[in-house]
Amino acid sequence: MWLIATDEAGYGPKLGPLVIVATTWKLPTSEPDFAKAFEHLAKPVRCGEATIRIDDSKAIFRPASRNSKNAASLMPEIELPAALTPLHLVTSAVAATLEVSEKNSACSREFTDWLDRINPQDASDRAQTPWLDLQGTPPLMSPDSVRPILDHWCPTSTADEHSVARLCNVHCRVITAGRFNQICDDGKNKSDLLTQASLGLVRDAIVSADSNGKLPADIHVFCDRHGGRRYYADAIGRTLRPADQNNATHEFAPETIEIIEEASQISRYTVGDGEREIRWNFTVKGDRFAPVAMSSMIAKYIRERMMGAMNRYFADRHPGETPLKPTAGYPQDAKRFLVDIADQIRRDEIDIDRLVRQR
Repeated sequence: MWLIATDEAGYGPKLGPLVIVATTWKLPTSEPDFAKAFEHLAKPVRCGEATIRIDDSKAIFRPASRNSKNAASLMPEIELPAALTPLHLVTSAVAATLEVSEKNSACSREFTDWLDRINPQDASDRAQTPWLDLQGTPPLMSPDSVRPILDHWCPTSTADEHSVARLCNVHCRVITAGRFNQICDDGKNKSDLLTQASLGLVRDAIVSADSNGKLPADIHVFCDRHGGRRYYADAIGRTLRPADQNNATHEFAPETIEIIEEASQISRYTVGDGEREIRWNFTVKGDRFAPVAMSSMIAKYIRERMMGAMNRYFADRHPGETPLKPTAGYPQDAKRFLVDIADQIRRDEIDIDRLVRQR
């Protein structure tokens, strides 16, 4: 059995990208014990000076200043802030895990190269947004550097090997402010945008899981709730059904979408195509479940790297002797930051719709 888990980082801010990540997992049996399959991820493991566990990224990432929700991590020069170390280790271990599964030891350690591999869809948008330029920033760590995490996630004993879930793939969306505004201008609200992009990642994960676009077993999908949204059946149908029903070779083409439950804490659906089922769960505080938490941590790491790039970009161009105070992009602090960089915006003729989300 397979499991796909999604989560996001950056849904609330006005500055910086919305990052959504889907992780794909192979489960040991057709009727897995989820708690047992993922319990090794929740257990802490020591790597260097850091203790790593898979948990909600908001619990793992703790910037030096926690005085407000708007505390940020400006990365001076090309150094990573200490607060980002756990997420840096986790993401490096994820990249190394996939490298091993693909039997490709020649993969680049450059963060930009890895991001291009998991996020080809938005590569052009990222390249055309100069304040999100990550060239020259710290690379991911080598497999040897994160060996304790890899050994913890991928036990070699026969007993453990056949009882734990295995990470198989990662897919990502990095939706820049410019793209965010364009989608919303086409009539969608931000909740619609999040749902459409998240479900699209699940579709991409299904299609890419096998060369013929068909997973050979049932699939469980776990998502954190999208901006309080409770009803997803129509969105699932629009996303998964191909526009051309007669040309669905590389698509999961559902024949039925059954609503199991649409309650205050969880929405559940069963989607079938005659060969297998997708059992879909949208859960309040879904990032308490380890595979969703893993997606959350990767998404948070990517967004923090990009916010570091944005803060550096404007700090390097900021006039005067008083350093520019960094921002995490949340609405109130975004207003302050935009006032601080107003001269730069005018001088460089920056299109505000490419910098600031309008919703």
